[in-house]
Amino acid sequence: MSDSERPITNQNWQGREFINFGPHFRVDTGNPQMGYNGSVVYDILGYGGDSYTSSVGMNYGGIFHIENDGSIEITGGTKEDGGCNIVITGMTGDVNITAMGNGQIKLTAKNLIIDADEDIVLDAGKNIKLNAGNEIRLESNIANCDALTGNLAPRDVTFGGWCFDGTEIGGPELAASFTGGKFKEVASEMKGMAESIDTDALKSGLKDAASGLSDAMSNFGGF
Repeated sequence: MSDSERPITNQNWQGREFINFGPHFRVDTGNPQMGYNGSVVYDILGYGGDSYTSSVGMNYGGIFHIENDGSIEITGGTKEDGGCNIVITGMTGDVNITAMGNGQIKLTAKNLIIDADEDIVLDAGKNIKLNAGNEIRLESNIANCDALTGNLAPRDVTFGGWCFDGTEIGGPELAASFTGGKFKEVASEMKGMAESIDTDALKSGLKDAASGLSDAMSNFGGF
């Protein structure tokens, strides 16, 4: 409920304290105006140049907030020698980090470790790129690749492999050029069609056609 919807009789403005330390800093406690998480327990407000403002405070519903019109910098461990300098912990729920608009999230360190008790999910709208200066190693009890095309698609279970396995048509290059594992349900039918092709007759026809083309071209000067 917003302040305009809250009855004036329920707004305890006598309990509010507003301390002003000049034009750039003030403390506001007990503000009865309702926000998305209840009324204000306290707010520490700062005003800088170019109308930049910052706010640190707590709402009655329990949310603690840090807001700033400019950037926010957190630095720890200046006088420490190693160890863990900054800790962010969600005790019972999620920890969300979001870059709005076209912003990026960048993690930089000498070594980077992502450790999960169960699953790690990488979900990209376009591409996922792994670039290692020395080696990329995958270790698992089970490893599956389900790809339409590419040199990582399983060659012995590709669409072309299922269709032309055991025939004289194609080879490893032909099989690898088909989509990997996506059309297994129609592979038997396509394989039957491929096996019905009379390859000897096809070869003989191509040979006769080539010979006829050579004879025809010999009738023109310069050939």
